[in-house]
Amino acid sequence: MKKIYCAKKGSPFRKDKAQEYGERLEYIQKTKKKSYVTVDDFLEDAILEESPFNEYIDWDNNKAGDSWRRQQARNLMNHLYIVVVNDDTNEPTPAFYSVVVTNGEEKKAYIDVDNANSNEDYNSQIVEEATNKIKSWIFRYKGFVTLKEAKKILVDNWEV
Repeated sequence: MKKIYCAKKGSPFRKDKAQEYGERLEYIQKTKKKSYVTVDDFLEDAILEESPFNEYIDWDNNKAGDSWRRQQARNLMNHLYIVVVNDDTNEPTPAFYSVVVTNGEEKKAYIDVDNANSNEDYNSQIVEEATNKIKSWIFRYKGFVTLKEAKKILVDNWEV
């Protein structure tokens, strides 16, 4: 099944680049033989002239340093979505999720939705983050919406 990548609204990159970027991230995963991509993996690929990420990253050290380039990499991966074609709704969903990977040491990485669903540890990290966001949303807006109304909004709009 071919994945169709799209850019999240407000994306820092052009919408017509989403497919190329998504496929390149898949390529990085395959060549690294990992189920995830780290910011270091992204930048190691981006430095190559043939990489589509090369033009996205600001390589001018007078304007940007390593920490800015790392932020650019995270920003791109956070704004890349995928359209699930075999889903009746065809609604975009995030293509990559931020997780903590433990391979001798803990490090942040981005995992695609397929690997996230097939790995219990990554899946539980993502569900925990979603639960925390829901709790945060309720706390943030509790002065505007009662918890009973918030629960109704969540239940009425929940699709499984």
